[in-house]
Amino acid sequence: YVCRVVGGVCVSLVYIVLLLVCVVSAAVYVMSRNTPRITLSYGGVPGISADVAIVRDEWGVPHIDAATVDDATFAQGFVTAQDRLAQLEIIRLAAYGRLSKYVGDAALDVDKAVRGTGFAHAGVA
Repeated sequence: YVCRVVGGVCVSLVYIVLLLVCVVSAAVYVMSRNTPRITLSYGGVPGISADVAIVRDEWGVPHIDAATVDDATFAQGFVTAQDRLAQLEIIRLAAYGRLSKYVGDAALDVDKAVRGTGFAHAGVA
């Protein structure tokens, strides 16, 4: 009897988690379709020499309008950070050899290999 109750609880938890994933996915989809026009300007944003407009279409794809290549590159970095900040953070941790601090022992060998290359110090100005 205990196994059936515990199994039923586990199945219920799986269904609840799946429902939450579906609800969160739907919310992200709706919010990404309704992203307002974002305009970056030099006021308060160092690194931009002229106005830069970032407009997302109905599918959430960003379109950048900038006066210079440097401004467009800056805006591309901003858009990438909006869309993939967690992925950028994971890549940064992996490059510094600190991924196992957050992921656990599974990444320890990778961290040791990366720290041995000195890659983290190469990017420091």
